[in-house]
Amino acid sequence: MVTTILSVFLAAVCIASAVADFKVVPRVVEIVARLGVPTRLIPILGVAKAAGGLGLLIGLANEDLRSEEYTSELQSRQ
Repeated sequence: MVTTILSVFLAAVCIASAVADFKVVPRVVEIVARLGVPTRLIPILGVAKAAGGLGLLIGLANEDLRSEEYTSELQSRQ
């Protein structure tokens, strides 16, 4: 249960961060520039963050992709 909650929370954070990258929020541009990363890479970073968030959600939704440990934990609680 805790794993599911944390995974959904992390997916939401990744997707929210990706949206900020796609909108090119000035604060994001400022931070990226300060880190020395070219600003033209911001949309690419957004794609990677969105893919990570969606991958987490797909992994939770698809039983075949779950680890045996997670699956046995779910079955023991039922």
